[in-house]
Amino acid sequence: MAVNLVKGQRISLSKSFVGQTVYGIGLRWDVGDKNYDLDAMALLLDNTVDQGGKVINDDFVCAYFNNDRTRDNFDKITFALPEGGIGFQSIDGSVKSFGDSRDGVGDGDDEKLELDLSKVDPRVKSILVLVNIYTDDLSSSTPNFGQVKNAAIRLYKGKSDIPELVFELSEDFSTERNLEFVEIYNHNGEWKFKALGDGTNLSFPEELRKFGISC
Repeated sequence: MAVNLVKGQRISLSKSFVGQTVYGIGLRWDVGDKNYDLDAMALLLDNTVDQGGKVINDDFVCAYFNNDRTRDNFDKITFALPEGGIGFQSIDGSVKSFGDSRDGVGDGDDEKLELDLSKVDPRVKSILVLVNIYTDDLSSSTPNFGQVKNAAIRLYKGKSDIPELVFELSEDFSTERNLEFVEIYNHNGEWKFKALGDGTNLSFPEELRKFGISC
């Protein structure tokens, strides 16, 4: 049975799942009457979020916006998906993203990340899963997480489809446009999973610059 986490709770992955290095991270949400798109991405930081961690450099970001084919290392931060199109990964290969659900329709996870802790660059001390909300409805007011229902993140071991950890949003984020959802961090050689659930109302570029990403 999955462990349901509350905000601020920490779980030791190294102790709870001894020898496990590969995990799946699934993001799910339900739409309301607006067509909102939630985008999950992973930022690989040189310290924990509460210690002001910043990305090692822009190649240590696993995100859909790394789709400029003219940029350096494009072939190292993307990969071909079996069904066509491209996925995105951090340059050390430790985090991969397998596409983007734009509407949250259907059961199960809407977006998925794969994490391999054995591949994490030694400079990386924390992996932040950041979620941004977007709409292409120009008539809409600025979207926020208060307009998204049943948002949750689930952690799986390897390729399993049975979640081990679940963190569901319970707060009403009525103004927040970005969500620092969960953090996987290394403390004295031990990997831990922390349910953050911290929202911000920064613009998306401001949120990225907060973590040292050039934009």
